[in-house]
Amino acid sequence: MIGEKLLWHTGEEMFAEHVQRAVAVRSQNSIALSSQRSPGPIELARCMVWAAALTSKPTSSGKPMIVVGSR
Repeated sequence: MIGEKLLWHTGEEMFAEHVQRAVAVRSQNSIALSSQRSPGPIELARCMVWAAALTSKPTSSGKPMIVVGSR
């Protein structure tokens, strides 16, 4: 689904728990999910952030290419 620019949550309880307990912290002009400040595992929340970044990544269209060839 990442290739199709989609991000869905299909209702998994463990996923929802990880996202609910994830604590975001600021550090040097960025924001991160802190496992030290979160009261339990947050691996699935980190996966969600990574997937969101991949789905929102702009596609580079590049410059138009002209191919000239002779036969």
